[in-house]
Amino acid sequence: MAVKLPEGFLRYVQNTGYLFLEKIARTIVTLTVWTYVIRYLGPEQFGVFSYALSFVFLFNILSDLSLDAVAVKELIAGSRKNELLGSIFFLKSVGAILAIILIVAATSLEHFDAGSRSIILIMALRMIFQSLGGIDYYFQSRVLSKFTVCSQLLGLASTTALCLLFVHFQKPLTYFAYVVVVEAAVIAAGWFFSYRQIKEKIFSWRIDFKLVKKLLKNVWPLILSGMAISVYMRIDQILLKNMLGVAAVGQYSAAVRVSEVFYFIPMVIAASLFPAIVSANISNRTLYQNRARALFALLAVLSLAISVLMTVFSPLLIRILFGPQYMPAASVLSIHAWANLFVFWGIIRTRLLINENLQIYSVPYLAITAVANIILNLILIPTCGIQGAAIATVISQFIASVLSNLFSAKTRHLFYLQMSSLNFFKVLKGRILTQ
Repeated sequence: MAVKLPEGFLRYVQNTGYLFLEKIARTIVTLTVWTYVIRYLGPEQFGVFSYALSFVFLFNILSDLSLDAVAVKELIAGSRKNELLGSIFFLKSVGAILAIILIVAATSLEHFDAGSRSIILIMALRMIFQSLGGIDYYFQSRVLSKFTVCSQLLGLASTTALCLLFVHFQKPLTYFAYVVVVEAAVIAAGWFFSYRQIKEKIFSWRIDFKLVKKLLKNVWPLILSGMAISVYMRIDQILLKNMLGVAAVGQYSAAVRVSEVFYFIPMVIAASLFPAIVSANISNRTLYQNRARALFALLAVLSLAISVLMTVFSPLLIRILFGPQYMPAASVLSIHAWANLFVFWGIIRTRLLINENLQIYSVPYLAITAVANIILNLILIPTCGIQGAAIATVISQFIASVLSNLFSAKTRHLFYLQMSSLNFFKVLKGRILTQ
């Protein structure tokens, strides 16, 4: 007799499957189409592109406002949907305008050359379309991620087609800057039409300034965390450009794109296994910790295997993917790949902090990491070049995901779980995740 699974369960499985599809598709495009683009642009032009993207990313938190978790929670509650979405739209629109104004002001400084300034200002336009992000939050709250994924895949398909066309017709760098804007515009259009498809209207939205105040009160720690994340994830490329020039940024960014290609793995694994960890926390603290330790061990094995392979084959990978002109990126890849362990662990650690209601500790921890990252880059880039930026990234990720757990007695148990998980075979042999 066939077992009929609950409809709600099947919806969540299907929803997760859509999300995985988008991540896999984006990974494939990164390894194929963008490899083609990076080869075409060369280190200097790709350096300008990467620098501009990193600079805009520093201000992205103002248009994003880290509203997703709070907004989804409020939407799940189901009350005053139109007022909530209208208030989110207002906040994101004001944030986007403020971010663009600050970018214009920052790029008016004398040390910005005309080429970099124009590329940055073009890319900044993408923030305007993020104001419709409330629709995405609504889809998440209703387990309708298929609409979000379809929008993202449309955006990905449009940029893929444009990139291939621009390379074929040998268009200048400015065209590729517009690709970033087009992707955001297509995704926003996808949200809009999908929202209409389910018989909803954005013209029914209303701004409620009490809700605006409430949302800001709830997300301010997340905004501060987002600012810290923006700094420690992108400041290396900003400093590289100012210290070593745009060609160095191009070499470094090419290596980073390869190094980060497997970052979707812990997200996929966490989505599959984390419910078992959460359920154990309710009834059995020991089992909860054992399962968390086993998950850390599993991700350690996978990440270290990837890091070893990337280190050994980095010259071959860079030559095949980008060509001889990017060979300096091989040494960067062989170092940057070792951040995989800490990134993989960091994704699980963040989920554990949220599950234990300890997410407030992320704010000071990330602030410390951001400051440490800046100091490390300022010390290591002049002495070690682009390899110094890679070393700074690995150390910073270690501080963010592992060492910072020691800063408070309430998070110290996570450090011990991570360290004990390094005894891979003993931990995984017990099949704790299936208990």
